[in-house]
Amino acid sequence: MDSRQTAANHPKVLKCLMAASPKRRILRNGAAKSIMAAKGYDVGRLSPHIWGGPLQHIRSYRAAACIALGWGLLAVWADLYGHMPALAIPYSELSSFGNMRIFWLTGLLAMSCIMVAFPQRVKQHAGALQFAAPFIASFSTLAFAASFQQSVLPPQALALTGIVASGACYTWFACSFCLVIARTTSLRAAIATVAGSLIIKIFVFHALSLLASDSAATVVAIALPFVVAALLKAAESLGRKNAEQPNAALADSAEAHAANVTAQKGPWAGIISPTSEGDWPFPQVAIAAVALATMRAITPLGFFGDPLNLFTNIPVSLLGALGVCVITGALSAILFANKRLGEKSADFLPGFLVLIFAFFASAGISPSNAVTAAILEMFITAAEAFGHVLFWSILVVFIRRGGVATYRFLGCATGIYNAISLIWITFFFDLGIANNAVILCVVFAILTLVVWLADRRGVQQPQQAAADAGSELVDRREELANRYALSPREREVFMMLAQGRSRAHISNALVLSEGTVKTHISHIYAKLGVSNKQEMLDLLLANEENGEDRAAQPKDGDR
Repeated sequence: MDSRQTAANHPKVLKCLMAASPKRRILRNGAAKSIMAAKGYDVGRLSPHIWGGPLQHIRSYRAAACIALGWGLLAVWADLYGHMPALAIPYSELSSFGNMRIFWLTGLLAMSCIMVAFPQRVKQHAGALQFAAPFIASFSTLAFAASFQQSVLPPQALALTGIVASGACYTWFACSFCLVIARTTSLRAAIATVAGSLIIKIFVFHALSLLASDSAATVVAIALPFVVAALLKAAESLGRKNAEQPNAALADSAEAHAANVTAQKGPWAGIISPTSEGDWPFPQVAIAAVALATMRAITPLGFFGDPLNLFTNIPVSLLGALGVCVITGALSAILFANKRLGEKSADFLPGFLVLIFAFFASAGISPSNAVTAAILEMFITAAEAFGHVLFWSILVVFIRRGGVATYRFLGCATGIYNAISLIWITFFFDLGIANNAVILCVVFAILTLVVWLADRRGVQQPQQAAADAGSELVDRREELANRYALSPREREVFMMLAQGRSRAHISNALVLSEGTVKTHISHIYAKLGVSNKQEMLDLLLANEENGEDRAAQPKDGDR
């Protein structure tokens, strides 16, 4: 063994540090780090859960802020693409081809189909796609805007190619942000991030619409893909620096579990069949996608990408945008009310009930005055934004939970949403009064899902007491793993070991040799300060106070 021991694996250091109270731990961290470095220990690899936990949380918030800003600017780019006055000439020249949003959605759907058909290829070339996407998106925007101002290439073909390619890049960026959220943040932070991106989008788009000239808006639209790509790269970089966070370790474990499930149950696990844990996420994802696409069809901001109809002048328009943001935040807070969000399939039931209420409000409430009409319009528009929060939050939950082929799962989810949106925008003006019938069918589908979820929750009710007791044990495992700075792989072994699993079972589940598992178990025992499995279980089942006393008390051999 190397003479320079890693301080993170040294039980004496851990006991010294963890014996400190939270208020004194940061001060003791600095002193202990200096002492251990002077004695020759490698303190550079010591877990950030011990050195500088606050810095780690700040880094996590910075990653979430990059995602929210980047995703919001991505939506701004899409809205500018569809409403820049500089693009009026291409839109008018291509009017014989129908609504240009059809071609935009075709690009979105094409990328979704590629992810469904070739998930492994997409995963292998993700780095190249991330590098190429901003160039393709920016050049496509420029090509579309200047298509009828050049004579080198056929203008119609250039314009249509540009808008389809831009749609494909949009899907890639959106799915990439979703993956970064799932791998670097907690579920509650993910919900806040998606909601924040929508709020950023509303205000930035309003500001550009009111203040930017035509040429300035065009330049911004051409440059935005590079800004979005830079923010995505920054979020991924900050996420890698948090590689020893519990959330990141959980995401890595879910990724490995997804690969294992794909090999054992086939590449469509969780989509056309339940996962190994018995979850079947696809019904929720499909209904959420259909509901979101339909909700966009009845809101001016979603379907047409226009500002609020009843808020015309600048002060009133900004007031309406602020109202939409406030209502969106309030609706998103409904998901925060569940402290165990994401543990059960029925956890998103309140979100679906909000969408049902929004559908009925849009169809059944006739405003009696201008104020009521304005409030209703703000609520319906905010409900559409909340639909985005619900849709992406469900995706994040099941990606974090594992058991699904990630890129195929994302492709199926976004593909359904894009396909339904394409159907709506193609036949919306031809359906006439039948639109209401279609919306009622969607409401019926959501109600069916709500009943199914409620029934699943009812089945789980008799087991709630046992689940609560088990959750305390899960929390205790997480607490000990964080306290003793277990590495991501040691954390996985520890979680299964605490469930009473044998070395052979752990070896098979984690695809490791039994010798490697035995080595990890030895390291875990050393970090916990125990000598066998029974002592580890005693430490696990002890209450928090006894656990802290045990951590603070040195053994005879350490005196």
